Amino acid sequence: MKLLNTIVVFFLVFTIKTVYAQESSSTTQSKDIATFAIEISFDYDSGIPAKLSFDVKSSRKKVWLGVSLYPKTTNDYLREGEHQQIELNGETMDKVVKAGKKFAGGTFEAALWGKKVPSSECTIEDCYWCSKNGFHLDELLAYKAGTFVYTR
Repeated sequence: MKLLNTIVVFFLVFTIKTVYAQESSSTTQSKDIATFAIEISFDYDSGIPAKLSFDVKSSRKKVWLGVSLYPKTTNDYLREGEHQQIELNGETMDKVVKAGKKFAGGTFEAALWGKKVPSSECTIEDCYWCSKNGFHLDELLAYKAGTFVYTR
């Protein structure tokens, strides 16, 4: 019988962060709820992080998941990491991000954002993300960082 080649080492559930957003056209405040859980899968034999699976729940119809993966030897987290921005539509969403050998022993960051700001509307002087992607993400709803650690 063939053994599973991937083992889920841990499952993280992140605390709900409530954000109060002031609507520009009125004095009414809206309450946004956003949570996400991360399941990290490692290759059983090698200990290489294979993937991160995200289960996202939000009171908003559209959010952006930002995921950054860093090799163990990273010195410049802005320029040396692999950064992904994923638009999610719906109140409950699942997304998988592949990792791999170069991230063994490395770290990750994951954030849920409420707004995508095009560079034409950016007010941040010399915004790195706008110059690189043509936009940056804003209105942080939830955040978690961690290290890829595998033990048998």
